[in-house]
Amino acid sequence: MWKFGVLPFIGVIGAISVGMTGCLDMEMPVPSFQSGPKCPESFTKLMTADACPAGEECQTLADGTICIKRKVSLGGGNGPNCPAGYVTLAATTGESACEFDETKELDDKQYYCTEGTIAGRYCRKIPEDSEKSTVVVREGQMCTANQLVLDDKSLRIHVIDVGQGDAIWIQTPTGQNILVDAGDQVLFNKTNGGVIIADYLAFHDFPEGSTFDAVFVSHPDSDHYGGMKYLFESRYNVKAYIDAADPARADDFPGTYKAWVTTVQGRVQDKIYAPAEQFFKPGDAMPDAFFGPEVEARYVVSNKTMVTNNNRNSMSIIFKISYAGWSMLFTGDAEATQEARAVQIAGEKGVDLVSSNFLKVCHHGSDNGSSTAPFLDVVWPDSIERDKRKAFISSGRIAYSGTYLPSQKIVDRLYTYIPDDNLYSTAAGDGEKEESDATRDDNILIVIKPDGSQYSCYSGVN
Repeated sequence: MWKFGVLPFIGVIGAISVGMTGCLDMEMPVPSFQSGPKCPESFTKLMTADACPAGEECQTLADGTICIKRKVSLGGGNGPNCPAGYVTLAATTGESACEFDETKELDDKQYYCTEGTIAGRYCRKIPEDSEKSTVVVREGQMCTANQLVLDDKSLRIHVIDVGQGDAIWIQTPTGQNILVDAGDQVLFNKTNGGVIIADYLAFHDFPEGSTFDAVFVSHPDSDHYGGMKYLFESRYNVKAYIDAADPARADDFPGTYKAWVTTVQGRVQDKIYAPAEQFFKPGDAMPDAFFGPEVEARYVVSNKTMVTNNNRNSMSIIFKISYAGWSMLFTGDAEATQEARAVQIAGEKGVDLVSSNFLKVCHHGSDNGSSTAPFLDVVWPDSIERDKRKAFISSGRIAYSGTYLPSQKIVDRLYTYIPDDNLYSTAAGDGEKEESDATRDDNILIVIKPDGSQYSCYSGVN
């Protein structure tokens, strides 16, 4: 049974997909926070079938969990295990797309394949006429084996490579799990963010049936709520739900978004906070139930309705979390209007409300996000040393009106504030890849330890 906050709530807003109607009146089990059965290295849990698919290598654990062999192993997106001039080929295509035939034609271009240094990895030659990526993986940015061994007493932030869209999983030192957005389903880049996220979660020992302490939908655009249908129609539970939009105005948004209202009502176990601005004022602390007592979380701003006609980005929730002397600002698809409001609030409440070491870059690194010096000056004031600033872009390598994301203009602007090695993007190297190859391989891991040490790195293929 879920409870209401200050106002009765008929539904919430969140995620999507095509033709979703949630008929989830049954009572769902509420598992305790603990890891499920762990598959051997280079295997992952099979979630879409009850038997090992023909031609695949599987192992069955004592409790019946089926583990399927990965075609691509953890440990290196962007081809560090492929020869120079090649990139990792999508696991779903594999040998059948290449046949190791140097005359094989795919998509009207010539491709050549070779085996990578990790068994089962296939490497595709980069076409000479590929659009070059704005952000590339730099030396030292890939996670080491030791960095991939995560301490559950640390704050762990996973920026999951869902292609075009946002999906961020936060694990706190006291065991809370928070999801901020869930990528798209099919609209922009024909990838299902929910499937990618579920696979990533299972790989990191957060299996189906687990419960999120809080789920945020930053605003009602499909590349932020699209994967929610797959995740929450039956697979995961959620205690608290936070959304920018006003449920009474659900008709203003895409039909798939309105349909999510029904589904989320059947999944939320505790409380719904929507519209967020009705429950939080700028500077308010968010409940400990979201992030636990050791992580400070503060609300900055959001809008329950569109500030400008048909621009849902202007609704985006901006909030900040802090732990062990480090902080990160989450911005959704905030654009100039929201950024200006954040600057104003910083003037009213104090710059510390907005200033942060780490920035989730606004609107996938598009020209209309992180668009003004005043905003970045407030995020990174002189009191934050340059080498203690980092920026993270969640984006697919996709063109809007001829401009690729992330925008070179924004990348260049970020470099005026941060060291070159402190910029990360889920679209790193994607300009040299086919669309089907460009997800899952640029996941970003951010770890802040209790002693105040921290690191970020590309965690490879999930």
